[in-house]
Amino acid sequence: MASSVNGAIAERNGGTTFVTPADKKRFVNMALKEGNAVMGMKTFETVKYDSWVEKISVVVLTKRQRKPFGSVSFARSPNEALRMLDTRGFDVALLAGGGKVNASFLKEGLIDEIYLDVEPSIIGDGIPIFASTAGNAELRLKDIHKLSKNEVRLHYAVTSRKRHGK
Repeated sequence: MASSVNGAIAERNGGTTFVTPADKKRFVNMALKEGNAVMGMKTFETVKYDSWVEKISVVVLTKRQRKPFGSVSFARSPNEALRMLDTRGFDVALLAGGGKVNASFLKEGLIDEIYLDVEPSIIGDGIPIFASTAGNAELRLKDIHKLSKNEVRLHYAVTSRKRHGK
């Protein structure tokens, strides 16, 4: 995920004008390398016409039943999304957001690692990386990589997940 310094992955209207073209390219390269991406409907709406989407298996989480088309499938839960990718032979799923989808995967204990590209900006009223329904998790920093003069990538392992208040 690309994030502002204060943990927003998008402006409240869904815009990502703070994300650099280089970071977008890094994400696309990661998606092409893994061959898949799981995302919510709002995220899908922002990328559905990008040429790279046709080159990978995309699973969109949505509550509404939809028919698959091209390389795009729809799932109603994180586990269903992972089963779809598993039947296609994928061992790794690239979670591409948004905040509600990220929270649903974390809540189910389905995130092993987090790659967070921190952009040099603050989004006052933005969409958080994880919606408040995610619960709590403990992380272990695996790596810090300077991506550019002003951007860093934080790589975390999720070491444990805790329910709210526990």
